[in-house]
Amino acid sequence: MGVETRRVFWADAAATSAWGHEFGQHLARSWTPGQRLRVGLEGALGAGKSHLSRAILQGLGVRGAIPSPTYSLLETYAQAQVPAAHMDWYRLHDPLELDMLDWEGLVEEYPVMLVEWPGRLADYAADFDLLLKLGVEGAGRSAELQARSPFAKGLVQHFQAV
Repeated sequence: MGVETRRVFWADAAATSAWGHEFGQHLARSWTPGQRLRVGLEGALGAGKSHLSRAILQGLGVRGAIPSPTYSLLETYAQAQVPAAHMDWYRLHDPLELDMLDWEGLVEEYPVMLVEWPGRLADYAADFDLLLKLGVEGAGRSAELQARSPFAKGLVQHFQAV
């Protein structure tokens, strides 16, 4: 199975939020019980990983504060239209650390997993359905979307290439 790639550009933070919100809404509409979506968000510090993750979670129906998992490592949202978890692997260095967080159990409990810095644990990152490689372009942001599973491919096909 190949990789479906799309490129998107957002002129500013508002456009990034709007896209993420729409993505989350489309995900909620497209999801059926039993489906899983592991989304990895890569990019330099300040590229917008947490910002985009918050917008996706809002699109999934999460209300209220959405804290960054930078220090907690994990935030969960069972009340979302599709139960979701948001993780940050920046401070992880060993697969045992992820095992201690019960990665396999989390994937079972939360059909949508948003993970910042998945490349820190490359053995696990290879299993991600969708990789968003974020970049800074002037005042805007860009993303290369790499869909690796049929469900992820269907999601990204919804969005036009730039």
